[in-house]
Amino acid sequence: MMNPFESTDEPDRHIRKIWEIFFEQEVAHLHKAVEALKKYEKKEWQQVIPGTGEYPELLHFKTQKEYVREVLASQIELTADRETFVDIHDLPAGHEFFDWQKKVNGKTRNVPSHEVVEEYIGKNGRDYRSEEAENPVPALQDRKADNTEIGRIR
Repeated sequence: MMNPFESTDEPDRHIRKIWEIFFEQEVAHLHKAVEALKKYEKKEWQQVIPGTGEYPELLHFKTQKEYVREVLASQIELTADRETFVDIHDLPAGHEFFDWQKKVNGKTRNVPSHEVVEEYIGKNGRDYRSEEAENPVPALQDRKADNTEIGRIR
């Protein structure tokens, strides 16, 4: 069987070795599953798995930063409303989401994650984010202040 990691996109040979180990473990699992299927079900793997058993075309690792930026920009103000997602600005003022936020987070400046951000800004003059471009969300572009309202308050 050809090792698909011979032509991997992973440039770091140490990380590539980890993926090779995972691959070898998965192949070993498949062999054990075939043995168990023969022993206990008296079947060949081709009887339960359609196709030829060939690996599909490999996924290629590539940067997903632009995709993540698009998702962040388009969905940061979405929240759950039972079984669906809605824009926070479309929720009525008395919606349980806002009551929950008050109960759980109270004064957001006292929420541990926000305390950490504020402390970091105090020591370093700006937050801990590493950015290659301006944040796609205008409310998050100020790196000298922690935004505690976006996605929580209408």
